[in-house]
Amino acid sequence: MIKKIGSKIYKNRDQIQFAKTSRDFNKIHTDKVFARKLIFGEQIVHGINILLTALSYLKEKNFKISNICCNFLNPVFLNSKVDFFKTHKNNNIIIHVKIENELKSVFTLSKKTKVNEIKDIRTKKIKKINLKENIKLINNTLDFKSFNLKTNEIKIPKKFSNLLKILNKTQIQEILSISFFVGMICPGKYSLISSIDINLHSGRKTCRDVSFKVKKKDNRFNRFEIHFSNNIYGKVFAFSYKVPSQKKMSFFKKRINKNISLYKKNSLIIGGSRGLGEDTSKILASAGSNIILTYLIGKQDAKKIKNEIESETNVKCKTLKLDLSNNSFLKKIRKLKEIDFLFYFATIKIASNKSFNYELYKKYKRIYCLNFLKICKILNQISNRKINVFFPSTIFINEKHNKYSEYIRAKKDSEKVIKKINKNLKKIKVISVRLPVMNTSQNISIFNQNKPDSQNLLISFISNFVQND
Repeated sequence: MIKKIGSKIYKNRDQIQFAKTSRDFNKIHTDKVFARKLIFGEQIVHGINILLTALSYLKEKNFKISNICCNFLNPVFLNSKVDFFKTHKNNNIIIHVKIENELKSVFTLSKKTKVNEIKDIRTKKIKKINLKENIKLINNTLDFKSFNLKTNEIKIPKKFSNLLKILNKTQIQEILSISFFVGMICPGKYSLISSIDINLHSGRKTCRDVSFKVKKKDNRFNRFEIHFSNNIYGKVFAFSYKVPSQKKMSFFKKRINKNISLYKKNSLIIGGSRGLGEDTSKILASAGSNIILTYLIGKQDAKKIKNEIESETNVKCKTLKLDLSNNSFLKKIRKLKEIDFLFYFATIKIASNKSFNYELYKKYKRIYCLNFLKICKILNQISNRKINVFFPSTIFINEKHNKYSEYIRAKKDSEKVIKKINKNLKKIKVISVRLPVMNTSQNISIFNQNKPDSQNLLISFISNFVQND
């Protein structure tokens, strides 16, 4: 029998509170602006926070937990209603974590302690860790003795007070230390917990510190196997991933053909504060175009790009906040009467689904079709010149990608919209290019993949585009 035991909507304040408790300040959990450049495109809830929330909902009598097996299947994003269900199977309690019908995590609670596979971990005491530096592995192994959570320092939040009925304070502290170690030490900055196996009763003489050992790293999947032991013991599997870096202005200035001159031209780059939009802003500035780049939440990123462009070129660069989720952007577009080029990199994180999600499709369609059409109509109405528009489509249209069917359908729709624009709007000419999969924040993966860098491909595409003006 499956029984619902609780619900939770995680807010940003929950993230900050848990980060202060666990010391896990990994930016994928705590920084909305930075997280948009990472693997899921937005903040996700700490896995250990989800586990402790689930355990706090339990009201079991005469069930002494000896082992907790955690499987984190899909990320939990902020502001979504998360439901917790429990069922009994083979004398175990199984907790399912779901958002609507999608399974996010599974926690299996057992009375039996598993065979002790984790040997007593001998590590050297490390007095101080520089969290700003990446930890280097030697022969894929790394020894640590914990340095993060002292018993007299940690305070259990009120929302977890029920945990003290099934776990003691030290056990909670040491479970929290797993989040710290993975999120801040190893794999660290760009990491994801996949699974944890926790035995709650070590049956050995314990000390104040948890010991961690990176037992193994599988380079095929960038997966780490990390062992830990003290009052609790077990192992955690965590993945690391790489985030593509943005190139500096000097990179583009060296590669822009001297014959390409956009002097006194004005370019509007929608979505210009990161990724392909940032690269495009720098390419156009290197060719002499004045720049207006828009952002939604990346104000500081936009300001940084503006300063870099203006310090290394003679062009003007303006930043503009533009929110395409409502019609507030229409008034701002009406003020842009002297635009020669429009580059449309507005997007949301491309999500994969097993079955077609109509609500997600509508979000894509609003950005790629409806709002793009509105912008083109306004510019056609107010401009005293012809405007060339660069619209990136996707090579996914040519291929079979069932997981991205909402995105592909919206991009197909946008190509139909573009045909109508080119036919009916006399001052607007849209060129749509089906871009290949490139090494950008939209395509981050835990797997090692050989995707081409975006910069050189964009230079080629944009150079051909502006030369055909």
